[in-house]
Amino acid sequence: MRLFRIFLLHFQSIAQHRTRSLVWFLLSLFNPFMLLLFWTASAKDNQLGIDLTVISTYYLLLVLGGSTLMAHQEEDVAVMDIQKGALVKYLLRPIPYYFMRFSEEMHYRILQGGYGIVAIIILSNIFQISLKFVSDPLFLVLALVSCVLAYLLSFTYKMLLGILAFWLIETRAIFEFAEVVTLILCGFLVPLDLLPSWLKLVAQLTPFPYMIYYPLSALIGQFSLYGLASILAIQACWLGVFFLTYKLVFGAGIKRFTAVGQ
Repeated sequence: MRLFRIFLLHFQSIAQHRTRSLVWFLLSLFNPFMLLLFWTASAKDNQLGIDLTVISTYYLLLVLGGSTLMAHQEEDVAVMDIQKGALVKYLLRPIPYYFMRFSEEMHYRILQGGYGIVAIIILSNIFQISLKFVSDPLFLVLALVSCVLAYLLSFTYKMLLGILAFWLIETRAIFEFAEVVTLILCGFLVPLDLLPSWLKLVAQLTPFPYMIYYPLSALIGQFSLYGLASILAIQACWLGVFFLTYKLVFGAGIKRFTAVGQ
């Protein structure tokens, strides 16, 4: 019950900033919208043998996936909590810092996810797009589990980036570089199947496509049962690696933290 009350309090706080959150969402909508226009035109010309329904559904889901599956708390962790000392208020609470931050970030994802659903409905009607989703109940459940793991993976990865501020004064360059890598390897710019074979192989060796590309493709119904099981297993492994790394790095970093910030 206490955790539920904390959840509601955080959601009330986020609701006060819903207009600003909407502006952020509209800015993030521009990239998938332009790519949707580009790949839809390419698919109509049949230049690359692309399935128009699949590619259209993918980029529309990218609007929702980008707003719900990708966490964005790293700058607040680095600047507000560590460099300006706001971490103290979390350390004095009985709930671990990781889970407090998770609760706060989840509210933004829920709010922006609502915007994403509305955007998908509007865009699919404007462009007369027939969306393709997995129909088998078992596959749908597994795809949704993959989405949950994807968000946990993204959140833990961004927490790792944020706590680098224990050692670094300037973290913006690292965040911007990480954003570029994410855009390419997660499947934001191009679905992995359309990447050069060597780059696709590199991407598959990283955790990034398991944050966006594979969960969205699973919702479309692109994988067999074995393929879905493999994706879930790899996501769980990466999540375990990231969480253990976070615990070690945070434990080492907290020893350097001072109440007045860095």
